[in-house]
Amino acid sequence: MTAPQSEQGAVAGDESMDPQSAERPIGSAMIRPDGTLVLDLVAESLDGQIVGHNHFEYPPDSPDYEEIKRHIGPIAVGESKLVMPWPE
Repeated sequence: MTAPQSEQGAVAGDESMDPQSAERPIGSAMIRPDGTLVLDLVAESLDGQIVGHNHFEYPPDSPDYEEIKRHIGPIAVGESKLVMPWPE
């Protein structure tokens, strides 16, 4: 799995990010009571300016649900958690 893509095809963590920022979160995630994973991801330029933001929702029946949940790690309903970059 690669980083989530919007319907427009913009990748949330693209090549414009500073390679040294690989350990910086790219956004946040939460899980709703119905199990839907909600991700708000941000792309930044090399100088730290926000160049893109996208909102993703993955219901439990989404084909990518389990892989995204594994990437995020343990998360409780209503909890907000930082999302780290996907491996290249």
